[in-house]
Amino acid sequence: MPAFENAKTKSNATLFKLNDKLDYECNVGFENRFKRAKGSIVCQDNGWSHIPTCYERECRIPKMGKFLMADPKKDKYKVGDLLKFSCRSGLTRVRPDSVQCYHFGWSPDIPTCKDHVVHLLHYSMGKLKKQRKKNMDTM
Repeated sequence: MPAFENAKTKSNATLFKLNDKLDYECNVGFENRFKRAKGSIVCQDNGWSHIPTCYERECRIPKMGKFLMADPKKDKYKVGDLLKFSCRSGLTRVRPDSVQCYHFGWSPDIPTCKDHVVHLLHYSMGKLKKQRKKNMDTM
């Protein structure tokens, strides 16, 4: 039986013949070199086809609008890490203030920042009129 790194097999076999296949599954939060949670190795005349190694899954820094700030900011995040967001001064965050790294990626969706919309009410010739002072699309 080969040594597994961050993985396990459900097989109880101890002897293998040439070309026997042994399936393995990565531990939760880990993936193999093919970015999959499951894999298999083959018994060859010089040993196993490869060492069944699984690596900790990671999330990369998500794409963000230029006015959105993330904390902590780093290149890679581990499964379970939280990323908190805020908007630059004068802007309002739309959607949650934090996301979490899961084995499938970030959840929930990354927030965006919007400019404040100010409605000015004024009377003109006896009629109430509504006017937008400022409105910028999602940033």
